[in-house]
Amino acid sequence: MKTFLAILFLAGAAWGETWQARHDHWRGGCAGRLTLDETHMAFDSDQEKDHSWKVSYLDAQQATVLETGEFRLLTYLDRKWRLGQDREHRLQVDDPQFPSRASAWLERRLDRRFVSGGRDVAGRPLWELPAKHLLRLSGTEGTLGVYEDRIVYRTGRLDDSRSWRLTDIDSISTSDPYQLTITTYERARSHYGNRKGFHFQLKQPLGEDRYNDLWRRVEQAKGFKIGALDESGAPALLPAVARVESNFNPGAFSPKGAGGMYQLLPSTARRFGLRVDGRTDDRLDPHRSSVAAGRYLNHLNVRYGDWKLALAAYNAGEGRVDDFVRRGRPLPPETVRYVSSVLSRFPGE
Repeated sequence: MKTFLAILFLAGAAWGETWQARHDHWRGGCAGRLTLDETHMAFDSDQEKDHSWKVSYLDAQQATVLETGEFRLLTYLDRKWRLGQDREHRLQVDDPQFPSRASAWLERRLDRRFVSGGRDVAGRPLWELPAKHLLRLSGTEGTLGVYEDRIVYRTGRLDDSRSWRLTDIDSISTSDPYQLTITTYERARSHYGNRKGFHFQLKQPLGEDRYNDLWRRVEQAKGFKIGALDESGAPALLPAVARVESNFNPGAFSPKGAGGMYQLLPSTARRFGLRVDGRTDDRLDPHRSSVAAGRYLNHLNVRYGDWKLALAAYNAGEGRVDDFVRRGRPLPPETVRYVSSVLSRFPGE
């Protein structure tokens, strides 16, 4: 008997598919049917009607389809006996067509609220590296591939495979060429709203050019038009600045209070549109801090009419560069090294 049933609604909803599914309990389980249609996701249990549910797409915090056939749905409904943790439904679908067909539909309906396993992607990757995904007590080994519109991690452990569109990624960071962290909008295990980070050990080095290109793609996917903040082109320098300032670490802080990927002081951050107070620190937001750092660099370039002086002021402060320009006082050696280090990583120079 086929496990896959297709239902075409002649009126109302234009699309719908139903799969035989199993809901596992801590004692036993129950069989039923999972249905996805134009407006809802629903499970109808054959044996235990109190385990049936129906959730609209609007009320879904996150839906996950893994290559194993596992379906997870996180809702906004509280589990009061678990300190308000959000209610989650889990089902198992054995139909081999389920992961690809359900993923294609849910990705369109839920956007970044959908989490996809490492399903097949059309076309060849731009590049691919062997990698190990570090878990809490162990890890999985596979390949990390970068495509035009997404990053895919494939591993033999199918519940750990992932396919992230670039719009599903909050940020990327690295501490050295053999390490890469991808922070996604997928909910962390606690379901209290934390974004989930995937930490990879790379078996081959990730070159600076590849990393900078990936960083630009992720930022552009979120609407940040690198190279278009100003005709002077300051944003093109941002990856090199972030590399030198913090190694692309959005949570970095210096002993002097500079914070974020671009190591902005609180006063500078506020000056260029960021909120920094007891509740919020926008310097830790990769997108917002990129915009502010780009504006600051543009401002410095307009003031001094030279990118090298703009970078020197970014590092040492405008007062020291003013003294250098007006009085011929030398710049600190560390500032000279800073400018050289940034420009050496910038292909436009």
